[in-house]
Amino acid sequence: MIVESWKGLSGPVLGGVIALASFACFAVMQACGKMLSPAYHPLELVFWRHALSVVAMVGYVLIRRRVYLLKTTKPVWMGLRALVGTGCLLATFAANAVQPLAQTSILLFTSTFLTPVLAALFLKEPVG
Repeated sequence: MIVESWKGLSGPVLGGVIALASFACFAVMQACGKMLSPAYHPLELVFWRHALSVVAMVGYVLIRRRVYLLKTTKPVWMGLRALVGTGCLLATFAANAVQPLAQTSILLFTSTFLTPVLAALFLKEPVG
């Protein structure tokens, strides 16, 4: 279900608020990963990040009784997406371990410019 309005916000304003919340969560995750990188291997950080996410997701699904959210008609694509996402997260934590957080963040946010290009090339989506 797509969120159409939230506390009176809608359209681009709601999208902006959600994006800012997402960036804030991402920044906290990156800062925690950087803080823990001297003591833990990036694989351990990825494991615990995913473990906490699974606990939160399963808790949500059980509390709200929405088991249908876990079903997919394309398990191979879902598995591939999970592998790619895990690899990206591993690379991100590894980069944080060897260089300053600001440099890693700058490199990661270049994806904002690359995503529309890839969407136009591979997904044939209109970009304007």
